[in-house]
Formats: sequence, C-alpha cells, structure tokens
Amino acid sequence: MNKLGLIFLFLFSYQNYVLGQDSLVRILTLDGKIISTTGYNIDPIDSSVVYFIRNGDLRKIDPEFVYSITSIDGHELIFYKPDNENLTYSAEEMKYFIQGENYSREHYKAHWAFVSGMAVGSGLVFSMGSLNINYFYAPVLSLGHVGLAGWVPMRDKKLNIPQEYTEIQPFKEGYKTQSLKKRMRNTAFGAIVGIVGSMIIYNQTLR
Repeated sequence: MNKLGLIFLFLFSYQNYVLGQDSLVRILTLDGKIISTTGYNIDPIDSSVVYFIRNGDLRKIDPEFVYSITSIDGHELIFYKPDNENLTYSAEEMKYFIQGENYSREHYKAHWAFVSGMAVGSGLVFSMGSLNINYFYAPVLSLGHVGLAGWVPMRDKKLNIPQEYTEIQPFKEGYKTQSLKKRMRNTAFGAIVGIVGSMIIYNQTLR
C-alpha cells in the first residue's frame, strides 16, 4: 500500500473511532438498499465510497451506484447524476423511484408466484416421467415460466401502493421494477422446490 493509501486509511479509521458506534451514516443505493455505517470517506485513488461494516472491515462501493449519503446531522449529499447508466430521472424523480423499490421490498409478497412455480416444476417432473422423458430437463423448461413471470407487466391501476403515490410515475416504476424481480425470484424458488420434491416422490413411489 502506498503512502497516500496509508494516510487515507489512518484518517478514516480515526474518523470512525471519533464518531462512535451509536452514530450512523446512511448510504442509499440506486437499488433502494440502505447501508448504515459509522463512517465513510472517498478513496482518493479511485473515488469509490469506502465505509465500515459491523466487524470493522472496510467495504467499497462505486459512487455511480450511490444515490445519496445522509450524515449524522441529517444533511443529505446527493451523488446521483441523471446520466448514470443512461438513466433519465432527475434527482427528485430518482428519489421517488427508490422509495417505490423500498415499498415493494417491504410490502409486495408475491406468494402466488411461489405456488405457481412449484406447481409448474412438479407438473413438469410428473409429466415428463409419465412420457418416459428424462425429467432432469425440467429445470431448463421451467426457466420459461420464470421468464414469463418477469415479462408479464403490472398494471398501474392494480398496484397496491399508498394513495399519495398513485400519480407519481417514478414511484410506480420503482415499485413495479422491484416487484417483478421478486416475482421472478419467488417463481424460481417455487420451481426448485417443486422439481426437487417431485423427483423424490417420483423415484420413491412411482418408479
């Protein structure tokens, strides 16, 4: 490590010690995640955001993936720029988009996606087994169902969001983006459960 890096690490560690463990800085990423840390700094070499995690280790994050950093006194420093990753939202619109992602993460469950994935996965195993087709192809075929779950659009009128956000398009887009991701994850997990469970049942009872 060069001298500049050593000086940076020393100053950063001292800042973290002075702040104390009860003082938290919040790093808000573009995908809606909130990182709480006792201190952060900007790496003078590559401009990345460096922060402490709970065990005292350092982590880095590219500033292009950071929306803002809120200091201990509540001051919010905006990192987001509208041209990041060719995004066109203004800083205010992006804040709504992130809020929509967070709301979906907390409130959108997509239980039916898990059930649907499990039903399709298990159905493929039994159908292929009855037709003397190797059911180890079932995971490949179930990928189509997972892709379909993420492709089917969500209608604005059916979004389960607070009334005050129904006319704010960036919030709705953030909500839909995160909800579709969750729908695909739940569908994939359900398919895995259905396929593995059905393989066990098929091998033990029907073969």
